[in-house]
Amino acid sequence: MGMILLEIATERMVIDKDDECCIQLLAEAVNNRAKIRKAYNSFVTSTLTCLPWIFTIFQLSLEKL
Repeated sequence: MGMILLEIATERMVIDKDDECCIQLLAEAVNNRAKIRKAYNSFVTSTLTCLPWIFTIFQLSLEKL
């Protein structure tokens, strides 16, 4: 996604070195945000998958008391 932004920017206008640096930083930020979102979604999915097991273990520990 970030590289696509850089390619679009370079095709549509003439950019100098400072602008290119800013565009690359923007592209990296977009890529990092996508990675963070993917990691968060993975964490939520795994937590929700484990939730029934956690409740079962908790319930069994209460029954032993």
